[in-house]
Amino acid sequence: MGTSSAKPPKSVSVAYGFWGDAYVQFKKLPSYEETDKFFGQGIKNEILFIPVNEINGLEIEENRENIIVYYLFKPSNIETVKYKFYNNVTNGYEGWYDMTTKVMTAQTLRIIVANTNSGKIYYDKIY
Repeated sequence: MGTSSAKPPKSVSVAYGFWGDAYVQFKKLPSYEETDKFFGQGIKNEILFIPVNEINGLEIEENRENIIVYYLFKPSNIETVKYKFYNNVTNGYEGWYDMTTKVMTAQTLRIIVANTNSGKIYYDKIY
């Protein structure tokens, strides 16, 4: 994997095939990073936190195949983001790296969680 798996925090990959690494960073995204249980500290999973009541949470859990999350935003500018990344591949390059990546930013973000089958909207908020 090496540093190719590095990703800026609070970002979503928008890379397609030959375009390489491209990210949109949502600074207001209600998320946190968690170390991957299989790969260890080198790989971080971005966990999206959507506050819903217990009834809606159960409906979402039971209908995962019909749930979709929309990220609606207006791009604002390009910024350079610096962050730390741990390369856990034992190939002589293992260790911490200072990473720098250019990202597209969005000042406002609207997140909608909906059921594609029923049309029910579980969550709709502008950050």
